[in-house]
Amino acid sequence: MKKVITLALMALFTLSVAAQEGRKKQQKKAEFTVDQIATIKTKKMTLLLDLNLQQQQQILAINKQKVAEHKAKKAERKKLKESDQKPTNAQLFERKNKQLDAMIAHKAEMKQILTAEQYETWIEARKKKGKRMKQQKGKRMMQRKRMRRS
Repeated sequence: MKKVITLALMALFTLSVAAQEGRKKQQKKAEFTVDQIATIKTKKMTLLLDLNLQQQQQILAINKQKVAEHKAKKAERKKLKESDQKPTNAQLFERKNKQLDAMIAHKAEMKQILTAEQYETWIEARKKKGKRMKQQKGKRMMQRKRMRRS
């Protein structure tokens, strides 16, 4: 009898912890303005790369442009998702091609602004961030699979 009660309490505790985790994920993130996001990104880069004032100003301008583009694309994707329209293969190719062109242009801009040492540090930091993002994406995918099974 004690074992049954203990198991029931453990199950109840586990369910309550899982429910609390679900609520935490549902909390809405703070929505910053384009200027605020660009400023934060620039300050992080300043700490990482020890940028001088001129470099900070140039990178801030680039970050503002990139953040504004990102927000516009995010709104566009949200609108497409709500309308339940699937992009064609040609549209997907065009989107990916534009994305890669933008990445190449950004990399070239950064190479002009940063010193050789700063540029190498920036590239290494981007690689590490990419690896972390892939790991997190894998974890999210596994969680989604588990949720579907339940």
